[in-house]
Amino acid sequence: MASSSTTQEPSSSSAPSPKRNFDVFLSFRGKDTQYGFTDHLFVSMEGKGIHTFRDDKLERGEEIGQELLGTIEGSRFSIIVFSESYADSKWCLEELTKIMDCRKERSQTFLPVFYHADPSDVGKQTGSFGKGFAKHETTVNKEKVERWRAAMAEATNLGGWHVVKDKGYKSKPIQEIIDFILERLKPKFLPIEEHIVGMRFRLKKLKSMLQIHLGDIYVIGICGFGGIGKTTIAKMAYNDILCQFNGSRIIITTRDKYLIDLCQVDESIKVFFYEANPLCDEEAIELFSWHAFKQDVPKEDYMNLAKRMANYARGHPLALKVLGSSFYGKTMDECESELDKLKKCLKKEVNDLLRVSFDGLDDFEKDVFLYIACFFIWTDKDFVLKILDSCNLCETIGILVLQDRCLITIVNNGVQMHDLIQQMDWTIVHEKDPRDPSKLSRLWDPNDIHNAFLAKKMKNIETISLDLSRSKEMRFTLEVFSNMKNMSAKMKNLRLLKVYYSAHHNQTRKEDKICLPIDFEFPQNLRYFHWEGLEFFPSNLQGQNLVPLNLKSSNIIELWEGIRCMLQDLPNLKFLDLSDSQQLMKIPKFTTMQNLERLNLQGKIPNIIGCLGALETLKLLGCLKFQKFPKMHGSMKCLKTLDLTCTPIKKLSNIIGCLGALEFLPLLFCFNLEKLPKFQSNMGSLVSLNLVNSAIKDLPSSIGHLNQLSELKLQGYKNLTSLPSSFYKLKSLGDCNLTGCSNLEAIPKIMEDMEHQLSLDNCGNLETLPNNIGQLTRLDTLSLVYCQKLHKLLDTLRRLHCCLTTLDIRGCNLSEEAILGDL
Repeated sequence: MASSSTTQEPSSSSAPSPKRNFDVFLSFRGKDTQYGFTDHLFVSMEGKGIHTFRDDKLERGEEIGQELLGTIEGSRFSIIVFSESYADSKWCLEELTKIMDCRKERSQTFLPVFYHADPSDVGKQTGSFGKGFAKHETTVNKEKVERWRAAMAEATNLGGWHVVKDKGYKSKPIQEIIDFILERLKPKFLPIEEHIVGMRFRLKKLKSMLQIHLGDIYVIGICGFGGIGKTTIAKMAYNDILCQFNGSRIIITTRDKYLIDLCQVDESIKVFFYEANPLCDEEAIELFSWHAFKQDVPKEDYMNLAKRMANYARGHPLALKVLGSSFYGKTMDECESELDKLKKCLKKEVNDLLRVSFDGLDDFEKDVFLYIACFFIWTDKDFVLKILDSCNLCETIGILVLQDRCLITIVNNGVQMHDLIQQMDWTIVHEKDPRDPSKLSRLWDPNDIHNAFLAKKMKNIETISLDLSRSKEMRFTLEVFSNMKNMSAKMKNLRLLKVYYSAHHNQTRKEDKICLPIDFEFPQNLRYFHWEGLEFFPSNLQGQNLVPLNLKSSNIIELWEGIRCMLQDLPNLKFLDLSDSQQLMKIPKFTTMQNLERLNLQGKIPNIIGCLGALETLKLLGCLKFQKFPKMHGSMKCLKTLDLTCTPIKKLSNIIGCLGALEFLPLLFCFNLEKLPKFQSNMGSLVSLNLVNSAIKDLPSSIGHLNQLSELKLQGYKNLTSLPSSFYKLKSLGDCNLTGCSNLEAIPKIMEDMEHQLSLDNCGNLETLPNNIGQLTRLDTLSLVYCQKLHKLLDTLRRLHCCLTTLDIRGCNLSEEAILGDL
């Protein structure tokens, strides 16, 4: 039972309070409770952040030293665990006396616990306590013994907790003691707003990074752009572990990751980043509903609206709260009107918050930021860097700064930006002159582009990005584009020009084919030209500064036909895309394009393609006229990707087998290809070989040279009856898919390093698994669907119980005894 009176006001003569080093001083008789009750109590208090001292680490003598006396004085609470042999220890009795003195002189709170000891025996010093004092009276002076007796009697009169042997759970008094102390320590929790959504999982992840149980110094930097929830989750983490803080956990919220790096002053400090991410759709709808409808789900008939708002806000918590509040109490028509306005103008509270990060950039960084927001979203980072480099921008540093400020993210090497940040950028561009788009520096809205061309004045324009799939109601007529002839001379600052169809409208409609004026003059500053669906290419090419040239889905028959330029006028061209140009019959020689890095062709393949020494990517996907690989003049030593998917090629040149830099070789649906070239020992860079539905009869034994191969796709490889013995040398293989290899009878030994998955679905003739299957201790998925001749699973599969997460044996003719039920 808890004490109701355990403190005493200090007298006027009380000594000054020393520095508080501990919350609790714990006194106990070691041999009675050290490894039982006392240890559980200590661990539980520390776990709740109650900083506790127990004196089991100090060497005990006859007299207590000043160090221990100072520790008792410097503690806010003292707990004594009175056990049966407590009074046998002079040391314990000295601690008891000092604790009682501190209670009177320093207003220290004292909590007695009677563990398997009768409080009456303790107070009256009878039973085992009487025997202990009787022993001391023969060796210790009478005055000291009387002082010990008085202190023990006083301690007993203060109440406390009685833990009776073999009665009740010990956890109950421990929890009561902790609650008593925490209530008086009065931790100051930070205020958290109502209706916090989606933070439980995020908080769990953040707490795991804090490593509460370790004693090192940890700095956690919560990074993210404005309004994403950094401060909220930091407050929640603080409140959750407040009682466990000992000054060694530091949580920082910032929009700039670089500031977190500055915390790494020495190796003793562990620094980690936590990226604050947007809410998922369900969480976003719930948060919006709390503010728009004052409940956790949308009102009837408002679900579609809530989904649209969640899609608009893209999981941004602040935006969802602001928007939800602005929709509260409004009719459906009013909500629809509000949503239309949002598409044109960001809410001021949200815009101002996001703009803080933009205003902190220098002029170069702002320029890079606006280029990305208005032109390069969802674009390959390396591609973006090379375009910006051609525009004389500090591209690499700029990209890094934008990442550090959480204004962009790089996912699978693609540049991404939150929709609200992009809309904020658009607002910044429109600030120059919101009513006259011809005076803006960047154009992307179809209406603005239409009006700017009709205005016939575009001297400030640097970029134009026109998505034709967004302009259904307002067609771009020949009259509009015919103005480009007259406008090109005025668009002297135009650097980037893109006319395209977005991904969900990737099929160019014939009626939307657009013709540039035949005598259209390229602005001399043009670095980027991308125009899908061209009928012919303009003759006045001023392409000295062009880096990419994208003529995807064109109806061009002959490239450069009648062109009034020399090919050497394209010295900076790095990317050329002529894919899906079905009518293309004639392509120029590439001998003067020695800086070309990526080439995407569909049509006749020039014989001298092999002379492109800087080429890194060659895509011939769907090139129906490609049957033979041209001779390679010199070595294509930089080639990393060779994509021959859906081509009628019959034979690969043996030189392909020794391309040392090659990383990706997709040969999907090459129905005429029956043989692979010999792989040389220097092909250590190849990581992916895709032979889905090819006509190849067998794999060469030289495949064992591909020691970095991590992905091997052989689905539908019906001619394959066996795998070469060198298969086991593929030590990096992580994903092996043999689905539909219906004539495959056996699989040789596989390298033990294999991880991820092994798919053998529909291998109808497969009778047994590799003997060493049980040694693949990093394998997480094994799929054997419809392997009908597989009658038994090897016992060694049991060894995979620690790693295998998926074993699919549907459609296998396995007897009940053959299924490893304990796997």
